[in-house]
Amino acid sequence: MEEHDHEYAEALQELIDEGTLVEGTAAHGVAMQALHSGHSTLTGKQSFVYERFVASALKKKTCSICGEFASYFDGKRLCGYHRNQIEKSDRDD
Repeated sequence: MEEHDHEYAEALQELIDEGTLVEGTAAHGVAMQALHSGHSTLTGKQSFVYERFVASALKKKTCSICGEFASYFDGKRLCGYHRNQIEKSDRDD
């Protein structure tokens, strides 16, 4: 699994854990299909469900700098790249 896929899977799990994405719903099924088979495999109706329920929730789970999937670091939501850049900058100071 690529790093982006891993971060996407973590973001989906966060949505499930907080109750935003409920297992067994159409939105959950579509999100899992997008994760395992790619967004290009979604039908028109599935894409609508994805955009309406999954993508809108995932936007809250992105890096505050670049928009990639991210986790919290030092009070901000940052992707691995930007987290490493900040840590490196802190070490250099």
